[in-house]
Amino acid sequence: MNFETYRKETLRTLPDLGEVQNLCHMTMGIVTEVGEIINCCTSRLYTKIDTVNLQEEFGDMYWYISNYCNLRDIPHPNDVKGDTAHSKVVDTLFVRSTDLLDFSKKLLAYGKPIPRSNEIEAIYDLFECLRTLEKLYHIDKEETLQKNINKLKARYPDKFNAEQAINRDLDKERGILEA
Repeated sequence: MNFETYRKETLRTLPDLGEVQNLCHMTMGIVTEVGEIINCCTSRLYTKIDTVNLQEEFGDMYWYISNYCNLRDIPHPNDVKGDTAHSKVVDTLFVRSTDLLDFSKKLLAYGKPIPRSNEIEAIYDLFECLRTLEKLYHIDKEETLQKNINKLKARYPDKFNAEQAINRDLDKERGILEA
């Protein structure tokens, strides 16, 4: 699945909380997924990394980034190679995700407009970090996007539903991710 198709598919499961709240939801989600990705990559230094779980976290991160891009009309970068030095990936993931969170906080609390060029740079840096990690762990981006949509279709057959978000069938979702 390519990213433009994925972007359209992610809209099906985007809850409508209101313009600013949607943006805050996406930035909070990006930050929490960064934490989960870092945990997957660093907490198992002496054991085998669960690449199925890591791919799921990448998919979840793409969902938040995709819907952030949908909400803010940011195009997908065409030239993301994933060449960020591995030693900088964790730092960049953390800093750029908190940059987006800070932009959203200021929009929510003060009504301050988000600086467009800084916002796009932060989003594109996140894409670069994900591509670097995908290369490192031999995870296919298009497969990640497709599995994420398949998981969400199983969780939300029609559209987002808070009850289904809380009462998930984790075994069913894991089976989809392992397929």
